[in-house]
Amino acid sequence: MPASAIPTRARRRAVQFSATRIDGSNISPPFPGDTLHSRTDFIGTIAGRVGVAWDRTLLYAKGGGAWVHDKYWEVDSAGAFSPVGTVFAEADEVRWGWMVGAGIEHAFAPNWSAKVEYNYLDLGTRRLAFSLTVANQSAFEEDIHQAIRIILGTNHGERVMRPDFGAGLREFIFEPLNVTTCRKVKTRVNEAIAEWEPRIDVESVDVRIDGTVRNLLHIAMTYRLRSTNTLHNLVYPFYLEEGSAK
Repeated sequence: MPASAIPTRARRRAVQFSATRIDGSNISPPFPGDTLHSRTDFIGTIAGRVGVAWDRTLLYAKGGGAWVHDKYWEVDSAGAFSPVGTVFAEADEVRWGWMVGAGIEHAFAPNWSAKVEYNYLDLGTRRLAFSLTVANQSAFEEDIHQAIRIILGTNHGERVMRPDFGAGLREFIFEPLNVTTCRKVKTRVNEAIAEWEPRIDVESVDVRIDGTVRNLLHIAMTYRLRSTNTLHNLVYPFYLEEGSAK
């Protein structure tokens, strides 16, 4: 076998930085008038490579760390509470994770080579608190207030593209007007808000029977905005059609 064809092991460390622009957007599930945007503008990796070389060609595997810089912002797309295109809130972060990959590199001239490689990056998932733009704080708070009311007022199956959206409180309208029904409604409200409104943390939900109006429940909620850590209150009336006390 010619000496140039004898396979040899190769080790190498590499740091790579890439400027990029990966954009994404999605309609806010709780409030369709808002659009959530994201952008990745930087990707970096640091990895070690181990491979086998034949003459001028190297087959290798690699593994190490990875990080990206992301930007996020929320826009009023419907103009319900502010001019269309108004940015309600913003956030940015550097996410860290790991990467693995493999590739082939060929040296076609002294000090010059070309390679083709595949990299897999896992940067995990996490919750991120948005910072409100000062000029739009009151509009943002009203936006969340209306989003909660929409969640509570939407029944399962109403939205064709997302049939599981909403609290589905209509399922309780023929329940008896008693403490058990109040507990069931409270549980459903907590579950629905946790599922469909990620911008808040619910501090408490209290479901009370009205003492004067027949078949009326008051759903009183205290919640905290994650972006400002401020407390807000909301009372939502819910009528039972045929319930009676037992």
